[in-house]
Amino acid sequence: MNKSKTSIFLILSASLVIFSLGSLSAYPLAARAACSQKDFTLTISPTSTSLTRGSTDGFRITIASVPATSAGE
Repeated sequence: MNKSKTSIFLILSASLVIFSLGSLSAYPLAARAACSQKDFTLTISPTSTSLTRGSTDGFRITIASVPATSAGE
């Protein structure tokens, strides 16, 4: 039973990430520039409540800009 809940949770989490990344397509030029220049990072990490057994809370998604000096690498 727990494996099925975990599987569903992982599928929903992956869907959220894909949907979030897909929303970048609303701004195609900015998204293309950001991806080609690697000037942002996307971090997905579990929240403290998601680590609690039986929790249905999810993950924290953080998008941060990268300093200009390392963006060209």
